[in-house]
Amino acid sequence: MTSLTGAGAAATVGVGETPLYLLRGGQGNPALVLHGFEGPEGWLAFHEQLSARRTVYAPSHPGFAETPRPEWLESITHQALFYNWFLQEERLSEVDLIGFGIGGWIAAEMATMCTHSLRSLVLVGAAGIRPQESEVPDVFIRPWREVAESCVADPDTAAEFQRIYSADPIVDFGGRREPGRSMTMRMCYRPYMYNPALPALLPRIRIPTLVVWGGGGPDHAPRVRPGLPAVDPGRPPRGAGRLWPLAPLRKAPRAGGPHPPVHGRLNGGF
Repeated sequence: MTSLTGAGAAATVGVGETPLYLLRGGQGNPALVLHGFEGPEGWLAFHEQLSARRTVYAPSHPGFAETPRPEWLESITHQALFYNWFLQEERLSEVDLIGFGIGGWIAAEMATMCTHSLRSLVLVGAAGIRPQESEVPDVFIRPWREVAESCVADPDTAAEFQRIYSADPIVDFGGRREPGRSMTMRMCYRPYMYNPALPALLPRIRIPTLVVWGGGGPDHAPRVRPGLPAVDPGRPPRGAGRLWPLAPLRKAPRAGGPHPPVHGRLNGGF
């Protein structure tokens, strides 16, 4: 099933017995874009920018909004298995895999399992690694609007943030975003926002990898580094991710660039 939603075409793709809802648009090599705990918010300006040079696939994770959760799917690792299955079913290859927040965590686990369908990996504000210093803020005990606003440097000047949440305001309980919150808690609460096995598995990734995280300067400019780096000592971790697709970026993360593969070991986070 396919229908038009903004600039992307909405489609439902069967993955096993689960109908995966996604938006698709653009031209070029495939780019699979995995959203964070904020959930799917339609075809974003980020998707539109990327679609000028890639065929963008922007799905709704199982358990979030339009995609039902199969009974067997309980964790981030299960999400990674599901999306590798999706790539197999769609016969996609040379895929640029891009993940935000918990979507970055899913993407990292996908790449540790199998990379034969992937061309590059981009992790933006990714969760998944337990920080050695400080703690990941508990997003489940705060009002959801407050959580969303804290993930963007200046919500009042972020046009995409204002466009989405002015038209469809966040409510603390219920509403169309509630399934995603419940699914995030199911997958990420214990242990909270990390997989203790992931650091040991990351050296298996041998594709070009780019890591993007929040800057500490007054302009909150994004920092970019090839490979999977250690967390700077004393820097507050970004383990729960930021709402990067909704924040004003000077330039979209470059997928498929000349970034070296993962090597070495992590020191407390992406």
